Amino acid sequence: MRPFLPLALLFLALTARAEGPACSIGQRDADPQKECEGTANDPNDPCPGQGSYESAVKGWSPEDVNRWVGKCFRYNTHRAVNDMSDNGGGGKNPVMAPQDVFDLKCGVCLDVTNFAYKQLQDMVKSGRLQPPGNEPELQPRIVLVKFNPCTIKEKTLSKHWMVSFKRSAGGDKIHTYFIGDSKFPGMMHGPFECTKQDTRKCRQDFQSYYQGIRHRQIQFVSEQDNFGPPKK
Repeated sequence: MRPFLPLALLFLALTARAEGPACSIGQRDADPQKECEGTANDPNDPCPGQGSYESAVKGWSPEDVNRWVGKCFRYNTHRAVNDMSDNGGGGKNPVMAPQDVFDLKCGVCLDVTNFAYKQLQDMVKSGRLQPPGNEPELQPRIVLVKFNPCTIKEKTLSKHWMVSFKRSAGGDKIHTYFIGDSKFPGMMHGPFECTKQDTRKCRQDFQSYYQGIRHRQIQFVSEQDNFGPPKK
């Protein structure tokens, strides 16, 4: 069953237009001293996965990973603009290790993507989500969304990252889901249906959908095994 899409986002998807050369960072505070202070948790709905990193993530499903992102992770705008822009910083600060993301609960899209990707990889390695005799489930990939460039504080930004995984939909059909999205924390995008013979349709459908809710023109969407340039 397709997860519920809030009416506000549905409205955006239906009414969106491509964004101009400037882009918005929304209501997030750009002061690096304030980005990671305090807690992002609702005291009546606390952050899941308390305790040590190893014990907390043990036994997680993709839905658990995405729930943690939604309840716990906060975006660090200062790091994004100053360290991860196309024309400045770049690799100055490396992608945070998954345990550091879990402990700090703050970062940029690269950090939370790396965190989610590691959890999905561990699920595949453990085999606990793999029905006996079936083809491999999940098949997690790092997703690069390449937007038309936009500018914040004289810095150019065009790349966004998240994670995809797949589940069988019966016969030769598969469903692709996209999670670990720092722009919409906790939202699971999908399912997008395609066939095992042609998974491009899933990416194409996701691109059309995501372009709508982001109000930005997307050049391409790539699924890959690392944070390097997409394969041509």
